[in-house]
Amino acid sequence: MKRRVLRFAAALAILGATVAPLAAAGQESDAHPYSWGLAFPRSLAIDQNGHLLVAVQGSGNADSAVLRLRDLDGDGMASNGAEIRPVLNNLPSNALVSPEDPEAREILGASGLAVSADGEIYVVTGQSLLDPEHDKQFNSVWSTAAENTSGNQFRVANPYASIGRAEWQMNPDGGALDTNGYALVVDADGIAYVNDAGANTTWKVSPDGSVVPYAVYPAFPNPIDFGPPVVDMVPTGIAIGPDGALYVTFLTGFPFLEGASVVYRLEDLDGDGDALEAGEMEVYAEGLTTATALAFDADGNLYATEFRGFLTGQDMATGRVVMWDGAEWHVVADGLVSPTGLAIGWDNTVYVSQEFIGVVSAIHPGE
Repeated sequence: MKRRVLRFAAALAILGATVAPLAAAGQESDAHPYSWGLAFPRSLAIDQNGHLLVAVQGSGNADSAVLRLRDLDGDGMASNGAEIRPVLNNLPSNALVSPEDPEAREILGASGLAVSADGEIYVVTGQSLLDPEHDKQFNSVWSTAAENTSGNQFRVANPYASIGRAEWQMNPDGGALDTNGYALVVDADGIAYVNDAGANTTWKVSPDGSVVPYAVYPAFPNPIDFGPPVVDMVPTGIAIGPDGALYVTFLTGFPFLEGASVVYRLEDLDGDGDALEAGEMEVYAEGLTTATALAFDADGNLYATEFRGFLTGQDMATGRVVMWDGAEWHVVADGLVSPTGLAIGWDNTVYVSQEFIGVVSAIHPGE
């Protein structure tokens, strides 16, 4: 990513306990609390029954999980034990302590979340270490469709592909070895496409566990005098569009330039299994700032989340959800704190996770 981005975010995360009551009150936002008290909720997905799933990263004690959130009593919230139910338990979770600040921890667990057309659940776990001993747990893609080779007959999801090992062996962007699986989608053939925010790569992961680069994002020159000479792209949000192409957006690295994030449209035009050739990656939309997630609604409208001023030490509640109309972005909801996950329900409700305050919010466009 490289690690500077998430470590700074992790330091801010310790403020979550004081910010959460403001979020629960709906602080000047069109986003209303749907579920709260969650342990670092990141990615969101809709399952085959139309229910909302959330990947929570846990506390660092092997307690990452995927939860199903359902409003059973019609109050517009999933706020009790019956409405918040685990689907996958005991996924890996690790707490990295910053050497500069022992109080600042970065929790890494279930990061990306996707549901296939046949209802299988896929998770990518993030981790900065490239120690092969960790690769089976961290830096890996897990699935309920994968074979259980653990010896634990009750384990529902299993790791079947290591993006950490792929980065170690291939290092597609040519930079420092780094990997941090952030988000993923799964196509109709069970192929997972994983955005690796550390490797600046979208990996193509086949059902047999083989991993190859699908797209690689080189750093770009820093146009201002402040900060490093080049800025990492840092792929974050990913979605499959109504046209079947992949759409990818970016956080971008320090100094988190205003308007520097774009959305790329990726398509394998020559059938060679990647989008690395000229013309296979094109700018679909631009003008975002520190973007983190993408989702399409049933009408084909593209939504995105942005951190915005949160990462530059401005007002924490500057995150927002925006929608692309083909020419410009329109604000759907603002006043959000660290929005990292996005999913759109069958009824067009827009759900967004606010990771560092433990909240999932609901937005009803047009109301």
